Amino acid sequence: MLRDERVLVRPGVRCGCDYAGVAEEVGGKMTKPFRKGYRIAGFIHDAISLEPKSGSFADYPIAKGHLQIKVPDNLSDEEAATPGISITTVSPKMPLPMEPAAERYPILIHSGSTAMGIFGTRSVKLSGSRVITTCSPRNSDYLRSLGAVIRALTGNAFTVVWDCTGTGAELCARAQRQPAKGAQTRHHRTPSATSSRGASPRLSDEFELTKVFWETSYGLVAGGLIRTVAPVVNKARAGLKDVLVDFEELRNGRVSAGMLVYAL
Repeated sequence: MLRDERVLVRPGVRCGCDYAGVAEEVGGKMTKPFRKGYRIAGFIHDAISLEPKSGSFADYPIAKGHLQIKVPDNLSDEEAATPGISITTVSPKMPLPMEPAAERYPILIHSGSTAMGIFGTRSVKLSGSRVITTCSPRNSDYLRSLGAVIRALTGNAFTVVWDCTGTGAELCARAQRQPAKGAQTRHHRTPSATSSRGASPRLSDEFELTKVFWETSYGLVAGGLIRTVAPVVNKARAGLKDVLVDFEELRNGRVSAGMLVYAL
């Protein structure tokens, strides 16, 4: 539910998707070779009314093992805390490094200086596709004309656009091939084997694909082929109590080309 541009959840439901830290306990059904004391990072589905303790904004968050990795030795905990939601969002929607594009077609990533846009650009480039991105333009006239500029640049060939802000629908529509024969909008739901409405074959397929991409991402990050987004650590002060302070910084456009990270 939205009100005054804020996402509202029920009291007591935990938020937060990204994290990194030391494993304190490993469940008996874990299939990955995690052990107590390992440095782990990943993604946690948050704000679930049926699972109110699912979320990373906690001293001891609970993470489902499939969407987690052992932190590569070349990453600090702060760096490892940045790519979780980006990996999870990129994987079901875009050409992937382990599935190179058969044709090198152009892809528009709107707002490429966001954490999502930065990771998506790096990942899609490894798939062999051509990336064109926008970032932080302040001029509204330029924004309105950008669609025509992009169509000229790509020979009116754009068929794939990805909006990383949720507010760029008009720009993305202007940038697409004209006249369009039709369009398909894909709304991303976080991959999970089930949802609050029960089992979903489509969600199960995305969940399996995301699990594979998490394993691939470990190798890409460990090998230096994909770098994490720059962490902006403790922008206000350390601790979860200042998350809301920095949310206002995000809303006012004062954080870009990085991701807010808090040390506990």
